[in-house]
Amino acid sequence: MDSKTQLEQLKEAKLLAMNNHPEQMLPKVLETTDTLLINAFNNSSAESTECIDLARFFSQLFSDILNHKQISTSELPFIAAKHIDTLSIICHKSSDPITLKIAILTFSGIYPLLVDLVAKTSNEKLWDKLQKFKKFITTKWKSYTVNGDSSNDDLINDAKHIGCKLAIVKFISQCIIVQTNRPQDLAPSSSNQNNNPHGNYLYTINLSSIPDNHPVISNKSGLEAESKVLLGLLINYLIDEPMMISSVFIGIINCLAFIMKERPQTMTRILTGLLKFNVDAKYQLDNTSTINYKLAKRYVERCYKNFVQFGTKNDLIKNNGSSAPLYNKLTKISQTLHIIGEESKSKGILNFDQNQVENKIKDQDREKIISYRSKVKQKYFNGGSINENNTSSNSNSSSSSGSSGSANSNITNSTGSVTPIDSNTHALLTNLQQYTMSKTNITNFFNTSPVAVNNSYGSVFSLMNNGDSQQDLSQLPQDTLAKLATEAIFRASTTNLISGLSVVASRYTDLMAKASNNSTGVNDNKRKIENDEMTDEQDNKRVKKENNTDNTIKTENFATEDNKLDADELDEDVNDDFDVIKFLGKPQPISEDRKLEMAKRIIKKIMSIKDNTFSPQLTLSKLESPLEQVKLLDWKNNESWYHILIRLATRGTTISPEISDLIRSELLSYILADFQNSISIVIEWLNEEWYSTYILKLGDPEVNNYTKWSLKVLEDLIPFMENQHRRLFIRLMSELPRLEQAHFDKAKPILLDPGRSALGFQTLKFLIMFRAPVRDSIKNLLEQVMQEDSSLQDQVQPILDKYYTTST
Repeated sequence: MDSKTQLEQLKEAKLLAMNNHPEQMLPKVLETTDTLLINAFNNSSAESTECIDLARFFSQLFSDILNHKQISTSELPFIAAKHIDTLSIICHKSSDPITLKIAILTFSGIYPLLVDLVAKTSNEKLWDKLQKFKKFITTKWKSYTVNGDSSNDDLINDAKHIGCKLAIVKFISQCIIVQTNRPQDLAPSSSNQNNNPHGNYLYTINLSSIPDNHPVISNKSGLEAESKVLLGLLINYLIDEPMMISSVFIGIINCLAFIMKERPQTMTRILTGLLKFNVDAKYQLDNTSTINYKLAKRYVERCYKNFVQFGTKNDLIKNNGSSAPLYNKLTKISQTLHIIGEESKSKGILNFDQNQVENKIKDQDREKIISYRSKVKQKYFNGGSINENNTSSNSNSSSSSGSSGSANSNITNSTGSVTPIDSNTHALLTNLQQYTMSKTNITNFFNTSPVAVNNSYGSVFSLMNNGDSQQDLSQLPQDTLAKLATEAIFRASTTNLISGLSVVASRYTDLMAKASNNSTGVNDNKRKIENDEMTDEQDNKRVKKENNTDNTIKTENFATEDNKLDADELDEDVNDDFDVIKFLGKPQPISEDRKLEMAKRIIKKIMSIKDNTFSPQLTLSKLESPLEQVKLLDWKNNESWYHILIRLATRGTTISPEISDLIRSELLSYILADFQNSISIVIEWLNEEWYSTYILKLGDPEVNNYTKWSLKVLEDLIPFMENQHRRLFIRLMSELPRLEQAHFDKAKPILLDPGRSALGFQTLKFLIMFRAPVRDSIKNLLEQVMQEDSSLQDQVQPILDKYYTTST
């Protein structure tokens, strides 16, 4: 049977299986295709028509099975594990771009399934296959054409193999999502279900679902670091690619939007990179007409605008906290792009000045880029640090990826201009890379001693060896050093970074203590020696005085001169210390206006905590005695901020009444803005004021802060109280710790208002029944109201008769 007949039968079998028990029949068709494809690769060339057709059919059928809604998610990982070898053979042997594109897209679909399977079954062989296959595909991205083609001598080839590049972009985005922790409060996206019937299941697979002590996936920190490197590859392509490759740009931006939605912690890095993406700086390809270049640029700008609108609509790009500057910049760019698009639409796409739109690359820039790329290829394909056949660990892969990405970002900027690296810098970076690769098998710090070997900087900061690393980076350019440092800090886990800094701090503190002790010891020894000499001389003088009275005057004069000299030296030391103190001077006192200004900034900073999406997991151990408990046992962004401000106003800043009143004013302003949802804050605040005033007796004894601010709260709140606020007003009046006649006088306007009088009388009845000590004050208020407005007698008199008339 010839290959065409076999392929036709396979297509018919697939069509039949799609409509009749696909969960059983489709895997069998895939298995048959797998067997025929392996035989074809063994008997024919990989470039033959038979192999290409079967490889395309196998890859497409594999992808259809992954997306079929009737195939259970519990079966998919086992189907993927059974056929991953064949998929790998297709990618390694086939050079057909369509086949490669489908195969890579298929692998991007099975990658999370296989990671989940390894996490559950601890299959080490399958994990090794995954890592090798992943490295092979990501290596394709780092090459400038898809299948290791080293003939890319012109920038026109940047626009080739678009489909394969987009498939790799999809795969890289999948790796980033899987190898990054998923926030616990992230709800499953409904859009995933529309695009993929197994979407919600696939996107719950992430690094946090794998145990820390997993026997196979042990290097979780390395996987997370690799995901950051992969994210850098996508962002760096947007920034560094000099030509207008609109399809790849649009694909990357769309994938970045999806990554940002599934993993919100990547938002800051993605938005920062997108701001560096300069669409106007991308050059026009030589074989592209000006009108096509204008259209491509317009498509990318529209995708940019859609990305920003998607982020703001889904509350991914937030206008608060640290993301506010990014929000303002991106929304301004989005509005500008919208205006440009509307103007272009109104004028017509063909109505433009060709000289203004055309953006051809200069020969000088072209030569620099091609020269740099040829050097990279020579190293890349001749046994450089990155090799497709390399079977090193995942951490090595991530390290080499990071080195490649860093070098690329050092060379090309967003405008397309290239700065080649000189030979000396290249040699230093190569040595540094080799040294780094030699340490990748060490999971933790090698040298954690709190005492440095010597007082050199190398020994203070050495964490991976006992002595000096012998890596002199002082000859590297400043921009390269800055990028190395920032990338290292960004890719390091928080735990490792804190641990390393703690070790360095311990060594530095130890060296400073030793230096201080040595200096003190030298001074003490010097003074001891001088005192001993003075004592010896005085003893000698006594001996001479007893034995020779003739030389007494000379000896005494000589000794007096020495004593004066020694005393002068001691005074000089003291004066030196005094001069240093005098030179430093006393700190100038802060003015009152400056204090208030700084206090306002601190208050706003504390109040902004409620808008912060990051909630630290701060929980204190609860004490046995309730009276010994602290206020903030559990940190909550929406509550802890006002606990802090209330305590500051009532206890922490009593020494400065201006600052205390400033905090109280800010609290009152916040309460008035939304008093229906902040009644708890009012009650807590005024109870704290009462406790500080009457129990702790803090602050100025002549100023009763509780009475002052409770009256002010009632004065400002009562005008806004309506009948629907009955529960709020009753709660407020009943839970105030101290009620005086002045408090009830503030409530008089409610009783005199015909529209709100029911609210006032209901509150007073409640207080009469459940708060007996205030009965007399309420009686005085009712009598005053009845005298001022006789029309209220029908409402007031029954209350007086019921609650204040004594029975005989």
